[in-house]
Amino acid sequence: MNKIIWFFIDFAIFLVFFLSFYYLYFKYKKVDYNSLKKTDYIRSFIVKYDLNVKKIGFKRIVKTIIINNSIILSFTGALVTSIKNYYVKIGVSFVVLFILIYVFYEISGRYLKSKEDDK
Repeated sequence: MNKIIWFFIDFAIFLVFFLSFYYLYFKYKKVDYNSLKKTDYIRSFIVKYDLNVKKIGFKRIVKTIIINNSIILSFTGALVTSIKNYYVKIGVSFVVLFILIYVFYEISGRYLKSKEDDK
C-alpha cells in the first residue's frame, strides 16, 4: 500500500514538472506556431489521423500532444523510480513508453477526428 501511495506522489510530481516545463517553454519562448507545423512529429500525427487543422485548430492539437507527452513521461518516470535494477529499468521504460505512446496518441487522434466531424 505504501508503494502505491509513493507511485501516485511521484506521478503527480512528475506531471506538475512536465506540464510546467511545457507551459513555460511555450509561453516565454514565444514559439512560432508556423515553425511547429513543419516538424515531422506533429505533421505525422496530423497525417496519420487525417485531421483538418483549420476545423480543429493547430493550438488544440499542440496542447493535446503536450498533455499526452506529460502524462506518458510522468507515468514512465514514476514507474521506473520504484525499480532497483538498472537493466530492468531500461527494459521496462522502453516497453511502457511504446505502449503508452501508442494508446494515448490513438485515443487522442480518434477523439480529435470525432470532434472534427462534429463541427
